[in-house]
Amino acid sequence: MKEEETEMDAVGKKEEAQMGKVRRKEEEQKLDEFRMKEEEQWMDEVGKKEENAHMGMVRKKEEEVQMVTVRNKEEEMQMSPAWKNEEEMQMGPVWKKEEEMQMGPDQNKVEEAQISSVWKKEEEQMAPVGMKTKSSSVFSTYSLSYPSTSRALEPQNSRRKGRRSWWSCISPLNAHRLQPIRQKTEKAVVTILETEQVCVELLKEFDYQEYVKEVLLISHDGNSITVYHLSERKDYPLTNKPLLPQTDTTRYSFESLPEKYWKNYQCASRFVQLMRSKTPKITYFSQYAKCILMENSPCADFEAWFYDGAKIHKTHGLINMIEKSGKSYTLRETEVNNLKEEQKVYVNHANEKHRFCLSLESFTTEEAARSSSDPFFPMILGREPEDPVSPQAMCGPSNFQGSRFVRKRPRHR
Repeated sequence: MKEEETEMDAVGKKEEAQMGKVRRKEEEQKLDEFRMKEEEQWMDEVGKKEENAHMGMVRKKEEEVQMVTVRNKEEEMQMSPAWKNEEEMQMGPVWKKEEEMQMGPDQNKVEEAQISSVWKKEEEQMAPVGMKTKSSSVFSTYSLSYPSTSRALEPQNSRRKGRRSWWSCISPLNAHRLQPIRQKTEKAVVTILETEQVCVELLKEFDYQEYVKEVLLISHDGNSITVYHLSERKDYPLTNKPLLPQTDTTRYSFESLPEKYWKNYQCASRFVQLMRSKTPKITYFSQYAKCILMENSPCADFEAWFYDGAKIHKTHGLINMIEKSGKSYTLRETEVNNLKEEQKVYVNHANEKHRFCLSLESFTTEEAARSSSDPFFPMILGREPEDPVSPQAMCGPSNFQGSRFVRKRPRHR
């Protein structure tokens, strides 16, 4: 009996061991199935994230394409024939011929479109800051080379379209006779050097600090551009002086400049044009006012600072007048006849001296071209009279009590 019981116990233990193995296999199978489900869920989530990221990139590209089409439509609207006819009526045929001779017909169209809107914004955003740095041998000019790799990779049709837009939007800048100045914008710093070259430092921001990532050095006539490629392994913090390293440079002409630098060149050109509109070329002290013809010819700005406190600013067919009382208003040159008699006196005097300065500029430029003498500009003629007279004295005693007046404000400049 005892032997039978021991045999039964052994058999029972074997059966229990077999059942344990079966249970373990079942549990392992369940664990494997659970793991497979988790992996499938994880793969689904990863796939969804990748799809969302891909869709986001596609949407961004579509938005960029839409923005480009909208900008093209706006440019086409600005270049409409109705706008063109109106601007031609304001500018007059004489200025139009001079503009076409110097800048070409395409540049003439776009310059007219940008005058009324661009310069007002630029004047508000760009407050000039003086630069006290001195020039060195680093700022010397370089010879030109014409790289063909970037242009060869572009399709012929797209390159033609790009060049058309480039030529129609901007012409070579001219920084001749401009004073050194340094101005910071949101993404770049534009500097006019003492050598009359224009330096554009492209910025990047990291850890709330600004660094220079690339530098463009443009010649004073705008036809030579040198690009300084800074090393990505080294940081170049923004300082008070332009950064001009001597290694890893590429030189372009105005016609061969790559498309990615067009906006930077255009930013420099707008800043230079703004400085030209504020730089005196001819200063003439008349009987009633200090008259200034600016450098941004053709159709240069003209200012008349009257000794009694009034001021007239003429720019592109518009006249901005500030009376000595402080009242300011703007009108077209064709609306001068609608002014009062005492206001006409100021405008007529400004127009007369404006014509004189233009004639003097034309004559002097021709003489300078004939002879290789010293430069004539900037030019200063006369001086302010010791006893200045107000032009209102010409209106008669009913509108002005006496011909002399007492100065109440310091002299301009």
